[in-house]
Amino acid sequence: MIGTADSPCFAGKDSETHGLLPWVVETLKNNMDKIKALPPNLHLEGKLLWAAGKAAVRFDTVLRASTRRISEDNTRQLMTDYLQFASLIERAGGNMVQKHHLMIHCVQNTRTQGNPRMYTTYRSESFNGVLARICRACNRRNWYKDVLYHVSILNTLELNQMMHP
Repeated sequence: MIGTADSPCFAGKDSETHGLLPWVVETLKNNMDKIKALPPNLHLEGKLLWAAGKAAVRFDTVLRASTRRISEDNTRQLMTDYLQFASLIERAGGNMVQKHHLMIHCVQNTRTQGNPRMYTTYRSESFNGVLARICRACNRRNWYKDVLYHVSILNTLELNQMMHP
């Protein structure tokens, strides 16, 4: 999905992003002469996005080349590439979202949980939407308590459904 004029963005699922990322980086590279001709702020933004894309490609390359167990050197490389990607995107004016922060934890966990490409998160993906609706509905004053309360109710309901289908 392409964002609005006020908030341009690309939101894609995992395989869509993996397929498009190298193409976007190559397209930016091939059009760098046109990007240089833009006003200075847009020229800088284009260069930052290109550098961020290259960091993301390196990150993805390490994950694809790694087996289930990722070496300490590769884990360090993943963290370096991801932090570079995130900082360049932010400097280019990109919106930092919660998934950016969660990816740092994902990289940190590679030493104990292994390559994230080797296990799936699809089962918990549907819970993200439920949790987002709960979070939006909770009172800001006691937000975390409200969230925990509603999640505990949800867990009780799911347990009852499992026990009494």
